[in-house]
Amino acid sequence: MSRCPNPVGVMIEFGMLENHCVITQPLNHAEWNLVRAFVRKLDRNDIWMRFGRPLDLQQDVILKEFFDIRAGIGEIVWSPDEHGAIAGLLHRIRVSSSEAEIGLVVRSDLKRNGIGESLVRGTLDRSAGCRLETLSCFVLRENAPTLALAKKVGFSPRSIMAQSVEFEIQTASEIHRAAPP
Repeated sequence: MSRCPNPVGVMIEFGMLENHCVITQPLNHAEWNLVRAFVRKLDRNDIWMRFGRPLDLQQDVILKEFFDIRAGIGEIVWSPDEHGAIAGLLHRIRVSSSEAEIGLVVRSDLKRNGIGESLVRGTLDRSAGCRLETLSCFVLRENAPTLALAKKVGFSPRSIMAQSVEFEIQTASEIHRAAPP
């Protein structure tokens, strides 16, 4: 097994495609540099679809507001590309002792390669092991690919709003463990 740049995070093999780096402690300098390089490769639409508003993620204050980790409450899981750069990133934040909210973004040049699905399925497995009962996420109604992914993996709508849909999934559910078609 390989290791992440962060000595507390380890590469663990899960999901369908590849190894993912799971980081549960605040990012170190090298990891922040990887995240900075990742967000530079996102286009405006990727940022809009993930955050529902334009953000200047080139500013460290804003970047850290949206990607920082508080030990024991959050984690970042990413999938590296063939050069070790971040291809896709999933951020999970506990909102209660039994529930966490997730957010996913995949690099513009690597969409439609199964990276997002692999990250979500791996996070579902990991969350069940962490005794989280429910994962939730907000998806903009205009984000058809992520809406389809949420349904494919087994998320169900919790509430439908004018701009977005809130989804949830019970981590013990066998739906996400089924082999993809």
